Amino acid sequence: MQSRYYDPQTGRFINADEPTMLLTESAMAMGGNLYMYCYNNPIMFRDDNGYGFFTTLLVMTIAGIIIGGTMKGVSAYNDGARGWELAGAIGAGALTGGALGAAFALGGIAGASVKAGVGILGLSVGKTVGLTLGIALGVNLAAGMGGYAIEAGTNPSMQFNAGRMVMAGFAQTGKALVNYTLGGMMAASGVWKIGQKLPLGTTISDLIARTAARQMLTFIPFTVINGMFGF
Repeated sequence: MQSRYYDPQTGRFINADEPTMLLTESAMAMGGNLYMYCYNNPIMFRDDNGYGFFTTLLVMTIAGIIIGGTMKGVSAYNDGARGWELAGAIGAGALTGGALGAAFALGGIAGASVKAGVGILGLSVGKTVGLTLGIALGVNLAAGMGGYAIEAGTNPSMQFNAGRMVMAGFAQTGKALVNYTLGGMMAASGVWKIGQKLPLGTTISDLIARTAARQMLTFIPFTVINGMFGF
């Protein structure tokens, strides 16, 4: 970063971070401690750009948006969707895919916290797991309902049904739980190397590998969930 000096003996920076961080990332400051680095655990974690786990969350969400939108769009196009109907399918896929990617990342963050014995945002490990799980399920419930509403609004052959929208939300929540659990298991076991110092090439290959693994390992559970909820 070349803006602050780090003391490996204490695991903290010698000079404080900019006070503006308290306004934008106050939770990350863990009580206003601007000298802290990587939750006081530099052996297990790293933070190359100053945002720590939030980078993981952002990257996996974007990956989910791309994958979800592409897969849903290709499927809809092959079924004859064009124009606004196709755009709606892509939008719905991007929304639900991004939410699932976020659930996977949140599970990974929780798994890494359990492995390291250090919570995030100044919380205990138990509260970290509870917070990340609650966010993952809540976001995906909303995404599932929103995705259904988008498709129903752009597909002339679909008639909007509030009950079906709620069921879509529950189905999405079930998928999110699968993703969250998978991400947590991969991070806790060390398969997903969150926060470890890896070369750029290894980091990219790790992202591709875990994304491919997520797609393969969730295929059967997702198929079962879709069948349970009639999708």
